[in-house]
Amino acid sequence: MLTTFTRRFVAVLALAATPAVLPAQFITFGDYASFVAATTDAAEDAFDDLATGDILEGPLTRTAGGFTYTLTTSTQPFLVIGEPGAPWLSTDQATDVVRIGGIDPTVRAIGGRFFATDALGAARQGATVRVRVETASVGMREWTLTPTGSDVFFGLLADEAILSLDLVVDQPGATDLAWPTIGAIALASGPSAVIPEPATVVLLATGLGALALARRVRGRQPV
Repeated sequence: MLTTFTRRFVAVLALAATPAVLPAQFITFGDYASFVAATTDAAEDAFDDLATGDILEGPLTRTAGGFTYTLTTSTQPFLVIGEPGAPWLSTDQATDVVRIGGIDPTVRAIGGRFFATDALGAARQGATVRVRVETASVGMREWTLTPTGSDVFFGLLADEAILSLDLVVDQPGATDLAWPTIGAIALASGPSAVIPEPATVVLLATGLGALALARRVRGRQPV
């Protein structure tokens, strides 16, 4: 017959063996070199095949290295701005939301040069840019950026697949507009060793706690 202690110990172990579903964890990066160092097969799409002045109807299916993705906007079309040889991808309407979706399911890291431009197509410093990343366990999570120029990189690495990224710009005023703009998009897969799976951490911690409880209770058993 099982003793009360044995029943409790078995119950604790059964609980520990049940994987916990916890929200995704993220590591963020402020430069492309760090992003590359922390990920696997990182590659960047700098829109080198696009010409300044082009008007492109979406959706746009593109690649960064071996990873595919799709660009869409809440309205159409996309505008290619910037200097010749250094194109940026922007929108027709300042209030458009740019979505990076259709992402290769092996991608756990995403980044790029996300900023705002003015009506003349020049990079606008100090505008508030919001990056919203979607994963299965979290849904949407948002980061607020205030890039100081077109060369500022922002990236992140998750412990699960990244489903999409939305880019939107807070408008400074009713007539003082800023357009969401992308200078490059980076994608990568992430080594699992970088961020431990949350369920694994919980399982290990709970199991160790159960063993400690067993020792403590056993020590109080009458001889």
